[in-house]
Amino acid sequence: MTQYKHDYSTKGDKLFRKLHSAFFRLIKDKERANIFYASYRHRNKKPGKIYVIQYMTQQPNFGAGFGHGLDVWRAGVVNAKALGMEYAYTPMVTQEWDRALGLGEKEMSTEKLLAMGYRIVRLPYYDMRDKASRELIEKIIRSYRGEKVIFLNEFEQECAPKDTHIGNDFMRRKFFEAAARKEDKLIFDKEKTNVAVHIRRGDVSEGLKAGDETMRKRWLDESYYVKVISTVDSQLRSKNKEALYYIFSEGSEDDFPEIKKLKNVRFCLDMNAVDSFVHMCRADLLVTAPSSFSYDPGLINPAKKIAPKKFWNPYPKNGEWILADEEGNFEEDCAG
Repeated sequence: MTQYKHDYSTKGDKLFRKLHSAFFRLIKDKERANIFYASYRHRNKKPGKIYVIQYMTQQPNFGAGFGHGLDVWRAGVVNAKALGMEYAYTPMVTQEWDRALGLGEKEMSTEKLLAMGYRIVRLPYYDMRDKASRELIEKIIRSYRGEKVIFLNEFEQECAPKDTHIGNDFMRRKFFEAAARKEDKLIFDKEKTNVAVHIRRGDVSEGLKAGDETMRKRWLDESYYVKVISTVDSQLRSKNKEALYYIFSEGSEDDFPEIKKLKNVRFCLDMNAVDSFVHMCRADLLVTAPSSFSYDPGLINPAKKIAPKKFWNPYPKNGEWILADEEGNFEEDCAG
């Protein structure tokens, strides 16, 4: 049984998160915290005249699932580009994940920059959609002109939704150019259309059993997936395409009795999380769940995606995404 949610936090990470959360609950307004940042107090300093390349980086939430952590990490790339700076690579969670996605390849790392005399400057929270907030952060950045600085975004700093295509293009390019692609061992059948289906269970099942109804928005019944698979199969067969359906989830096959009855289904419940992610990135068609763990492969994979309408992240308007309602109905043909 594969476990997709991991906590890579050290004791120091967990302590930081607790103190960080307690502090912002206490002040209730992120803008009121600005005065506590040395970078904010530096904003009125006269900038230097010498040009020095400056960088921006962001660390993931090591206590979150990998998909969520990657979303946050990618925001550092997006904001760096949007603010006219270079991106400095900070490792995600483990070397295995970073290598699989090509993260850090051909990138300047924070570690190297620190060895070259750069220093880290933590930025206060900012909102790229708000003019005043963006102007403030740009003023702070200008005040360090001429200094060898790596600007570190705050914990879970977001990017503007309109700029997310910057990070999406970056991630797609990094993945397919990664050295690890030469070593991928895919179980797909080259003669068939390989459809990867992610069914989120694990943490959601445990949360619902414990009475946490907030997990309901992350759950889709098995009947949803049966309907989606059946519709996909019908549309593919209308174009004389035969498909195999690979189920990526947690638990055992007995947890999916109706899906077991379908033809051409392959359960991949024992595949590790990294290999599952890679297979979803490279499938001929991907069925995503209400989960960043399959949403992120959807951003990387250039093939068609069948995705639930109700989801907290925006879907790119690039013609690749076909949205399905809660019953698994979708109007667009995925076989075209």
